[in-house]
Amino acid sequence: MPVFHTKTIEGILEPVAQQVSRLVILHEEAEDGNAMPDLEKPVMAVSKAVVNLVKVGRETINSSDDPILKQDMPAALHRVESAAKLLEEASSLLKADPYSQPARKKLIEGARGILQGTSALLLCFDESEVRKIIRECKKVLDYLAVAEVIETMEDLVQFVKDLSPCLTR
Repeated sequence: MPVFHTKTIEGILEPVAQQVSRLVILHEEAEDGNAMPDLEKPVMAVSKAVVNLVKVGRETINSSDDPILKQDMPAALHRVESAAKLLEEASSLLKADPYSQPARKKLIEGARGILQGTSALLLCFDESEVRKIIRECKKVLDYLAVAEVIETMEDLVQFVKDLSPCLTR
């Protein structure tokens, strides 16, 4: 299995990777002359999940103030949407002809695209979260300079009160 960068990405991509592996096995069996099974229901489930993923991705873009995320995430969203359409086309073609070579090729391309697109989406999001953490850490570091001028207990209490929100974020 592939190595993922974070537990979040691993938790989301692991089931997708398992499904892609299953499709590859079905594809290999079909290469040996077996018919592909009807994939309409699982492909529709994947398509619904992609619609939800894209919706959340667009909401994330709209609510973010991260210009890098706004630049990088739309391409990943497009990749996932296109891949889902490939899966739907492959499913329809395979239903009509379970031995169709072009349909099997679309199936593999679609599965690969969903895995790669979802991975790209999650990496965009994770990288944006890291940039947020770095910004907050810089704020804390900048505010620590105030500690040099603390002379009274009241000043210390106020300093800790002002610092606490940054630390909890």
